[in-house]
Amino acid sequence: MTPPSVGATMAVRDGSPGVSGLSKTTPCAAAEVGAASSVSRAIRYRCRMAGRAYQLLFGEVLQRLAWATLAAAVLAGGCGDGADDPPDPPPPLPTQEELYGAEKVWDLDIQLSDQSLAMLRAEPRAYVRADVVFEGHSIENVGVRLKGGFSFQGLGGKASFKVDFNQYEDQRFLGLENITLNNMRQDRSFVHERLSYQVFVGHGLPAPRSSYIRLTVNGDLYGLYANVESVDDRFLRDPYADGAWTDVSCAGGFAYVCRRDPT
Repeated sequence: MTPPSVGATMAVRDGSPGVSGLSKTTPCAAAEVGAASSVSRAIRYRCRMAGRAYQLLFGEVLQRLAWATLAAAVLAGGCGDGADDPPDPPPPLPTQEELYGAEKVWDLDIQLSDQSLAMLRAEPRAYVRADVVFEGHSIENVGVRLKGGFSFQGLGGKASFKVDFNQYEDQRFLGLENITLNNMRQDRSFVHERLSYQVFVGHGLPAPRSSYIRLTVNGDLYGLYANVESVDDRFLRDPYADGAWTDVSCAGGFAYVCRRDPT
Protein backbone atom coordinates (compact mmCIF):
# COMPACT_ATOMS: atom_id res chain seq x y z
CA MET A 1 0.00 0.00 0.00
CA THR A 2 1.27 3.37 -0.94
CA PRO A 3 1.95 5.41 2.22
CA PRO A 4 -0.06 8.57 2.61
CA SER A 5 1.53 11.79 1.65
CA VAL A 6 2.68 14.34 4.17
CA GLY A 7 -0.39 16.45 3.31
CA ALA A 8 -2.62 13.75 4.80
CA THR A 9 -2.79 15.77 7.99
CA MET A 10 -4.81 18.36 6.01
CA ALA A 11 -7.14 15.76 4.52
CA VAL A 12 -10.92 16.30 4.56
CA ARG A 13 -13.70 13.76 4.85
CA ASP A 14 -15.36 12.88 1.56
CA GLY A 15 -16.68 9.44 2.41
CA SER A 16 -13.86 7.70 0.50
CA PRO A 17 -11.75 5.00 2.17
CA GLY A 18 -8.33 6.15 3.19
CA VAL A 19 -5.84 6.15 5.98
CA SER A 20 -7.60 6.26 9.34
CA GLY A 21 -10.86 6.96 7.57
CA LEU A 22 -9.46 10.05 5.84
CA SER A 23 -9.21 10.51 2.13
CA LYS A 24 -5.99 11.29 0.48
CA THR A 25 -5.09 14.94 0.29
CA THR A 26 -5.15 16.28 -3.22
CA PRO A 27 -4.05 19.66 -4.57
CA CYS A 28 -7.73 20.60 -5.06
CA ALA A 29 -8.64 19.70 -1.45
CA ALA A 30 -5.75 21.74 -0.15
CA ALA A 31 -6.86 24.67 -2.25
CA GLU A 32 -10.40 24.36 -0.93
CA VAL A 33 -9.13 24.36 2.65
CA GLY A 34 -7.00 27.41 1.98
CA ALA A 35 -9.91 29.21 0.34
CA ALA A 36 -12.21 28.43 3.27
CA SER A 37 -9.62 29.79 5.65
CA SER A 38 -9.32 32.99 3.62
CA VAL A 39 -13.10 33.41 3.54
CA SER A 40 -13.25 32.88 7.29
CA ARG A 41 -10.62 35.56 7.87
CA ALA A 42 -12.47 37.94 5.56
CA ILE A 43 -15.75 37.34 7.42
CA ARG A 44 -14.10 37.91 10.79
CA TYR A 45 -12.49 41.10 9.50
CA ARG A 46 -15.79 42.40 8.18
CA CYS A 47 -17.49 41.57 11.50
CA ARG A 48 -14.83 43.47 13.41
CA MET A 49 -15.18 46.47 11.10
CA ALA A 50 -18.99 46.37 11.38
CA GLY A 51 -18.71 46.18 15.16
CA ARG A 52 -16.42 49.20 15.25
CA ALA A 53 -18.75 51.14 12.98
CA TYR A 54 -21.70 50.24 15.23
CA GLN A 55 -19.81 51.35 18.30
CA LEU A 56 -18.89 54.65 16.64
CA LEU A 57 -22.46 55.26 15.49
CA PHE A 58 -24.03 54.22 18.80
CA GLY A 59 -21.51 56.31 20.72
CA GLU A 60 -22.36 59.35 18.62
CA VAL A 61 -26.08 58.81 19.22
CA LEU A 62 -25.49 58.57 22.98
CA GLN A 63 -23.34 61.68 22.90
CA ARG A 64 -26.01 63.65 21.06
CA LEU A 65 -28.66 62.36 23.45
CA ALA A 66 -26.58 63.44 26.43
CA TRP A 67 -26.12 66.93 25.01
CA ALA A 68 -29.85 67.19 24.26
CA THR A 69 -30.71 66.14 27.82
CA LEU A 70 -28.29 68.68 29.25
CA ALA A 71 -29.69 71.44 27.06
CA ALA A 72 -33.26 70.58 28.12
CA ALA A 73 -32.25 70.66 31.79
CA VAL A 74 -30.59 74.05 31.37
CA LEU A 75 -33.61 75.48 29.58
CA ALA A 76 -36.00 74.09 32.20
CA GLY A 77 -34.10 74.95 35.35
CA GLY A 78 -31.44 77.42 34.35
CA CYS A 79 -27.79 77.23 35.29
CA GLY A 80 -26.59 76.69 38.82
CA ASP A 81 -28.29 74.82 41.63
CA GLY A 82 -31.38 77.06 41.65
CA ALA A 83 -30.89 78.15 45.24
CA ASP A 84 -31.02 81.83 44.27
CA ASP A 85 -33.92 81.49 41.84
CA PRO A 86 -37.14 83.17 43.01
CA PRO A 87 -40.06 80.81 43.63
CA ASP A 88 -42.80 80.58 41.05
CA PRO A 89 -45.60 83.06 41.77
CA PRO A 90 -48.89 81.54 42.96
CA PRO A 91 -51.79 81.43 40.54
CA PRO A 92 -54.07 84.46 40.56
CA LEU A 93 -56.82 84.50 43.16
CA PRO A 94 -60.24 83.41 41.93
CA THR A 95 -63.22 85.69 41.94
CA GLN A 96 -65.91 85.17 44.55
CA GLU A 97 -68.07 83.51 41.89
CA GLU A 98 -65.22 81.18 40.93
CA LEU A 99 -64.56 80.32 44.56
CA TYR A 100 -68.09 78.99 45.01
CA GLY A 101 -68.94 78.09 41.44
CA ALA A 102 -66.00 76.07 40.12
CA GLU A 103 -65.97 72.30 40.42
CA LYS A 104 -62.58 72.48 42.07
CA VAL A 105 -61.09 71.54 45.43
CA TRP A 106 -59.19 74.54 46.79
CA ASP A 107 -56.19 74.31 49.13
CA LEU A 108 -56.21 76.23 52.42
CA ASP A 109 -53.71 76.07 55.27
CA ILE A 110 -54.48 77.56 58.70
CA GLN A 111 -51.28 78.55 60.50
CA LEU A 112 -51.58 78.73 64.28
CA SER A 113 -48.90 79.63 66.80
CA ASP A 114 -48.37 77.49 69.90
CA GLN A 115 -50.14 80.14 71.93
CA SER A 116 -53.16 80.16 69.61
CA LEU A 117 -53.32 76.37 69.69
CA ALA A 118 -53.31 76.37 73.50
CA MET A 119 -56.06 79.02 73.58
CA LEU A 120 -58.23 77.04 71.14
CA ARG A 121 -57.87 73.93 73.27
CA ALA A 122 -58.91 75.88 76.37
CA GLU A 123 -61.73 77.89 74.72
CA PRO A 124 -62.46 76.39 71.31
CA ARG A 125 -65.29 78.82 70.43
CA ALA A 126 -63.26 81.97 71.13
CA TYR A 127 -61.38 83.62 68.26
CA VAL A 128 -57.57 83.43 68.21
CA ARG A 129 -55.07 85.03 65.86
CA ALA A 130 -53.86 83.05 62.87
CA ASP A 131 -52.59 83.34 59.33
CA VAL A 132 -54.11 81.48 56.40
CA VAL A 133 -52.61 80.54 53.05
CA PHE A 134 -55.09 80.07 50.22
CA GLU A 135 -53.67 78.59 47.02
CA GLY A 136 -50.26 80.11 47.83
CA HIS A 137 -51.64 83.53 48.83
CA SER A 138 -51.07 84.51 52.46
CA ILE A 139 -53.65 86.45 54.49
CA GLU A 140 -52.24 87.47 57.86
CA ASN A 141 -53.79 88.30 61.22
CA VAL A 142 -57.20 86.71 60.84
CA GLY A 143 -59.50 85.30 63.50
CA VAL A 144 -60.04 81.54 63.77
CA ARG A 145 -62.27 79.53 66.11
CA LEU A 146 -63.84 76.09 66.22
CA LYS A 147 -67.53 75.57 65.53
CA GLY A 148 -70.18 72.91 65.39
CA GLY A 149 -73.10 71.41 67.26
CA PHE A 150 -73.61 67.65 67.09
CA SER A 151 -70.66 67.43 64.70
CA PHE A 152 -68.28 69.37 66.95
CA GLN A 153 -64.77 67.96 67.26
CA GLY A 154 -61.68 69.43 68.88
CA LEU A 155 -58.30 69.94 67.30
CA GLY A 156 -57.46 66.31 67.99
CA GLY A 157 -60.21 65.28 65.55
CA LYS A 158 -61.62 66.72 62.35
CA ALA A 159 -62.57 70.12 63.75
CA SER A 160 -64.84 72.57 61.94
CA PHE A 161 -63.62 76.16 61.69
CA LYS A 162 -64.88 79.69 61.36
CA VAL A 163 -62.38 82.03 59.71
CA ASP A 164 -63.04 85.76 60.23
CA PHE A 165 -60.83 87.96 58.07
CA ASN A 166 -62.23 91.09 59.69
CA GLN A 167 -61.75 90.04 63.31
CA TYR A 168 -58.53 91.93 64.02
CA GLU A 169 -58.02 94.10 60.93
CA ASP A 170 -60.27 95.83 58.45
CA GLN A 171 -59.70 93.42 55.61
CA ARG A 172 -61.66 91.11 53.30
CA PHE A 173 -60.92 87.98 51.32
CA LEU A 174 -62.45 88.18 47.83
CA GLY A 175 -64.95 90.59 49.34
CA LEU A 176 -65.87 88.13 52.10
CA GLU A 177 -65.62 88.94 55.79
CA ASN A 178 -65.51 85.29 56.84
CA ILE A 179 -65.87 81.74 55.64
CA THR A 180 -67.20 78.60 57.29
CA LEU A 181 -65.40 75.26 57.03
CA ASN A 182 -67.69 72.34 57.88
CA ASN A 183 -66.14 68.94 58.53
CA MET A 184 -69.07 67.00 56.94
CA ARG A 185 -68.57 64.43 59.68
CA GLN A 186 -72.19 63.25 59.47
CA ASP A 187 -72.23 62.98 55.68
CA ARG A 188 -70.05 60.26 54.23
CA SER A 189 -71.13 61.18 50.71
CA PHE A 190 -69.73 64.74 51.15
CA VAL A 191 -72.44 66.08 48.80
CA HIS A 192 -75.70 66.55 50.73
CA GLU A 193 -74.88 70.05 52.01
CA ARG A 194 -73.96 71.44 48.60
CA LEU A 195 -76.90 69.76 46.87
CA SER A 196 -79.38 70.99 49.51
CA TYR A 197 -78.28 74.59 49.05
CA GLN A 198 -78.65 74.28 45.29
CA VAL A 199 -82.19 72.93 45.71
CA PHE A 200 -83.12 75.93 47.88
CA VAL A 201 -81.69 78.39 45.35
CA GLY A 202 -83.52 76.59 42.56
CA HIS A 203 -86.81 77.28 44.35
CA GLY A 204 -86.04 80.96 44.86
CA LEU A 205 -85.10 80.68 48.53
CA PRO A 206 -81.97 82.24 50.03
CA ALA A 207 -79.16 79.78 50.60
CA PRO A 208 -75.41 80.12 50.99
CA ARG A 209 -73.08 79.07 48.23
CA SER A 210 -70.57 76.33 48.86
CA SER A 211 -67.53 74.59 47.44
CA TYR A 212 -64.84 72.22 48.68
CA ILE A 213 -61.54 72.88 50.44
CA ARG A 214 -58.64 70.58 51.21
CA LEU A 215 -57.70 71.84 54.67
CA THR A 216 -54.37 71.63 56.46
CA VAL A 217 -53.52 73.09 59.87
CA ASN A 218 -49.85 73.98 60.26
CA GLY A 219 -49.20 71.71 57.30
CA ASP A 220 -51.04 68.69 58.78
CA LEU A 221 -53.83 67.38 56.57
CA TYR A 222 -57.28 67.55 58.19
CA GLY A 223 -59.21 66.40 55.14
CA LEU A 224 -61.97 67.51 52.79
CA TYR A 225 -64.25 70.32 54.02
CA ALA A 226 -67.36 72.09 52.83
CA ASN A 227 -66.51 75.76 52.30
CA VAL A 228 -69.86 77.36 53.05
CA GLU A 229 -70.68 81.01 52.54
CA SER A 230 -71.31 82.58 55.94
CA VAL A 231 -74.77 83.97 56.61
CA ASP A 232 -73.97 87.56 57.66
CA ASP A 233 -75.06 91.08 56.84
CA ARG A 234 -73.19 90.97 53.51
CA PHE A 235 -74.98 87.76 52.56
CA LEU A 236 -78.36 89.31 53.38
CA ARG A 237 -77.47 92.54 51.62
CA ASP A 238 -76.01 91.29 48.33
CA PRO A 239 -78.41 88.75 46.83
CA TYR A 240 -81.52 90.05 48.62
CA ALA A 241 -81.25 93.83 48.25
CA ASP A 242 -84.93 94.40 48.93
CA GLY A 243 -84.12 94.09 52.65
CA ALA A 244 -86.92 91.56 53.18
CA TRP A 245 -84.64 89.02 54.83
CA THR A 246 -83.05 88.98 58.25
CA ASP A 247 -80.67 86.74 60.16
CA VAL A 248 -81.92 85.12 63.37
CA SER A 249 -79.62 83.06 65.58
CA CYS A 250 -80.72 80.88 68.43
CA ALA A 251 -78.76 80.11 71.60
CA GLY A 252 -77.59 76.76 70.23
CA GLY A 253 -75.64 78.44 67.47
CA PHE A 254 -78.01 77.61 64.62
CA ALA A 255 -78.79 80.38 62.14
CA TYR A 256 -82.03 80.92 60.30
CA VAL A 257 -82.90 83.31 57.51
CA CYS A 258 -86.44 84.58 57.82
CA ARG A 259 -88.64 86.96 55.88
CA ARG A 260 -89.51 89.97 58.00
CA ASP A 261 -93.11 90.73 58.67
CA PRO A 262 -93.89 93.80 56.52
CA THR A 263 -96.04 95.20 59.34
